[in-house]
Amino acid sequence: MAKEVEFHEKLKGSWRENEDWWYLVTEDDGSQHVRHEWSHVDVYRGGGNGGNQTYGIDEFMSGDHNATAKAKLSELLKKG
Repeated sequence: MAKEVEFHEKLKGSWRENEDWWYLVTEDDGSQHVRHEWSHVDVYRGGGNGGNQTYGIDEFMSGDHNATAKAKLSELLKKG
C-alpha cells in the first residue's frame, strides 16, 4: 500500500474556503510522486471546484507550482 506524507497545506479565506494540500506519495516499488489536492469554494455565490493532480518529482520541482510547497518538498527529500 502506498505511503502518503503531507508536506504542505495552504488555507486561504476567512472560512478556509480555499484549501490546498500537497503529499509525497511513495509506492510499494519505491517510486515517488507528488499529489496536489484542492477544495476551492465560493462562499458568496455558491459552487466551487475540487480535485487532485499527480506530478512526477522533477515535473513538480521544475513547474510553476507553489514555491513554499516546492521548498518543503526539497527539504523532505533531503531528509530521505
